Amino acid sequence: MSNSKIRGKPDVSNFQKNRNPDNFLKGGQEGSEGKFEVYEKKQKNSATIQKLFRFPPELATALRDDSADRSRIENRRVTETEILIEILTSHYKTRK
Repeated sequence: MSNSKIRGKPDVSNFQKNRNPDNFLKGGQEGSEGKFEVYEKKQKNSATIQKLFRFPPELATALRDDSADRSRIENRRVTETEILIEILTSHYKTRK
């Protein structure tokens, strides 16, 4: 064998001790003081209902293509669901 150096154990004295893993598991995020701060996930509409629809292939293709086109134009991800919500919201607001 060649003259290779054997590495010693790494210095772990920089790491904080006595952390409570329960804080992490409860959704906390470590703050700058080494404490965990609980944060809430921000969502526009946190309460949603899942629906399953069957569309004709032509309509499904048009929706997919529109989603891809708008994603390129707006330089962000535009989902098919987002487009359908816009269309349905517009439709039902005009009926009132």
